[in-house]
Amino acid sequence: MCKLEVTVSSYFHIHDGIKEYCKEKMIDFDVDSEEYSIIDTEKEISKEYSYGSDYEVNFWYDGKDGQSVRLATDAEFLGLKRASRKMKFFMTVDRCVH
Repeated sequence: MCKLEVTVSSYFHIHDGIKEYCKEKMIDFDVDSEEYSIIDTEKEISKEYSYGSDYEVNFWYDGKDGQSVRLATDAEFLGLKRASRKMKFFMTVDRCVH
């Protein structure tokens, strides 16, 4: 098992034509470190936060040199969970530009 702490950044989104502000919040939950994927994390957080299909979610963590690193693959996610029993991520919700 691994504990995930995800700080969801504040963001604006449009819901039914109305601009809504979503306040920053930290969400934590326990996960199976071998089975849980990035998309599972996004689904868990979407229980409390909503955003349209024209938004994308990115997860970030502090790298070895102290810089923010974007979580890119489930293999990378698995390695991080195996290395620590507690992981902290920062999630951004950004509008997609097509």
